[in-house]
Amino acid sequence: MFFSRVFPGLAAICVVATIFLSCQKEKYKEEKEYLGWVANPANGLHQQANADRVVVDVQYKPLDYQVLLEAHGIKMSGEKQESRKQQLKGMQYYTLKFLPGEKVNDVLAYLGDRNGGLLPVTDRLGYEFQQSIRIYQHGDTLPCQLYHFENMYGISPYVSFSLGFEEQDSTGKYGDRMLEIDGRSLGLGVIEFPIKGSDIEQTPHLITN
Repeated sequence: MFFSRVFPGLAAICVVATIFLSCQKEKYKEEKEYLGWVANPANGLHQQANADRVVVDVQYKPLDYQVLLEAHGIKMSGEKQESRKQQLKGMQYYTLKFLPGEKVNDVLAYLGDRNGGLLPVTDRLGYEFQQSIRIYQHGDTLPCQLYHFENMYGISPYVSFSLGFEEQDSTGKYGDRMLEIDGRSLGLGVIEFPIKGSDIEQTPHLITN
């Protein structure tokens, strides 16, 4: 009678412990797993949309992710990572890419052919296009404050932008936000990317040294 009462209880404890450890594994990840999780479209922080023959690719970058990208694979101590995160706080960061779609070999050349030449389009993307990107959050319109156009000069078939906006959520609870790319000046229309606060909150913690 004693064993029949005890062992079912032990089995239940083992099941609970297994579930707990599984959940902990999802909450804390090593660097490689963490980078893969954030970049996985299934988790909501990496999205794509088709605009004419251009694929518009957006990656929301949590602070840990941004710090790792800046390190370019160089190992940093946990103390240095945390220090850099503190410097980055108060902003939300994204990478925007225009990738070649159907029958397009080079995005910049394609946009140049449709918009008056390569030089005017390059100048527009380098400066004016910043005004065409915004975040809608909590009823406010947030302009793009940090903007860097990475001109690949024909080396890569895509173009890339590093973006930064004010982060209105500073309490650890993240609200939904909408990233809008107004590409009408390039013939791409208006593209919107909804970023759910719940997806941001579910981002695992990075295990640091």
